[in-house]
Amino acid sequence: MTQFPGHEGQQPEQQNPYGAPPPAPGPSTPPPAPGYGPPPPAYGNAPAAGYGYAPGPVGGTPGGMGKRLVARIIDGVLLLVVFIILAVPLGVFSAMSSASDSATAGTFNFGANLGFQALVLLIGAGYEIGMIGARGATIGKQVMGLKVINIETGAVPGFGSAALRWLIPFIGSFFCGIGELLVYVSPFFDNSGRQQGWHDKVAKTQVVLR
Repeated sequence: MTQFPGHEGQQPEQQNPYGAPPPAPGPSTPPPAPGYGPPPPAYGNAPAAGYGYAPGPVGGTPGGMGKRLVARIIDGVLLLVVFIILAVPLGVFSAMSSASDSATAGTFNFGANLGFQALVLLIGAGYEIGMIGARGATIGKQVMGLKVINIETGAVPGFGSAALRWLIPFIGSFFCGIGELLVYVSPFFDNSGRQQGWHDKVAKTQVVLR
């Protein structure tokens, strides 16, 4: 058998029956670092519903002091007419009592005057509290286009706030009327721009245009 030079004693290379071996794996890639969740929201986002800031005071265009003065005069005239009507029969009974029995006339007149003053107080308070509490305005304020509102809700004050609003100038009237006058002119001293009197601040009310 003839042998080719250079191949003496060499066995033929055997083929891998399963094909070429797969390449060796490269260096393993480290897993990503654990995350920390989604990024926090940017500052200035609107607060979630139910957790926002409380709404500020509700108001309107303040009623001018001139309109408020005229409204007070109108209410005073209306009440004066009512008081005169009530005083007429009281004067008649007082005169009849004095003519019939002078001994009891003084007692009757004192009791009648005291009762009349109490009636005047009740009518004045009932008129102011009832009208402001239920409608937000007396007749004088309605004529002048004014109304009293609760500064937190914008609604009519209600009878509790109306009673408190009436009580402040009433207490001031015990100081020779000077305290009552100061209460009614106190809106001139208000620096909030709402022209609230001291009675308005205590009752959390404001007089605005209708």
